[in-house]
Formats: sequence, structure tokens, C-alpha cells
Amino acid sequence: MVKILRWIAVLPVAIAGSLLGYVAVKLLSMLLNGHARYLVGDGMLSGGALSWQSLVSFIFANAVFGFVFVYAGVYAAPAYKKITSIVLTVVLAVLIGVSITLSLITGSWWEVAIASLIVVASAIAACMKTTDEGLELNE
Repeated sequence: MVKILRWIAVLPVAIAGSLLGYVAVKLLSMLLNGHARYLVGDGMLSGGALSWQSLVSFIFANAVFGFVFVYAGVYAAPAYKKITSIVLTVVLAVLIGVSITLSLITGSWWEVAIASLIVVASAIAACMKTTDEGLELNE
């Protein structure tokens, strides 16, 4: 019964973990830089003020999102962790594809496309570090 519950929890844990990681990076950026606009975003690449702090925050927050999505999901999975990491990476890539498609309608697709590439690249990095025992981060 516990294994079934853990399998059911894989996707919600991955989503919750990635969102918490993203928000934590944005809050840390806001606290370190003293600007609330980093938390909510101001269209950094599409008309907003571009500074090195906002660029670092943008890159790091999106990288954390993708990596933690796979890491948290793999952590929650009771077995088949390598396969789980591949499936989570594919699911994230499909969701990112939908996000890019929808952003074409709103006109902010450059920023979304760049963020999407960072998210997918970090998810692939987490997937590549995964073994059936879990994530090998000490190499």
C-alpha cells in the first residue's frame, strides 16, 4: 500500500518541489538585491530592466526548477528511479512545449523560450545523474 501511495505522490511531489525551489531562489534574490520586482517578474527579457542580478536570478531559478522537478520526483519514487527520471524529464519537456506554444499567443515567447531551454537542460542534467539507487550528486 505504501508503494502505491508513493507512486501516486511522484508527480505532485515533483511539481511542489520545483515550485518551492523556484520561489526560494526568487525570494533569496529579492532579499539579496532588495527589489520586490524580482519575485513577481517584470518581463526581464521583453522590455524590463536587464541587470546582471536579474539575469542570474532568471537563469538560476529556472535551472533549479528543472533539476528539482526530476530530483523530487525520483526521491518520491519507490523503485525504477532511472526510468522515473526519464519519464519526468519527458513530461516536463511536453509541458514546456505547451508553455512555449501558449506564449506565442501572448507575445512573450522569447523569455519563455529561453527559460524553457534552461529548465529542460537542468532536468536532463538531473536525469543523467540518476541511477536506480537515486541521484548521484557526488561525482
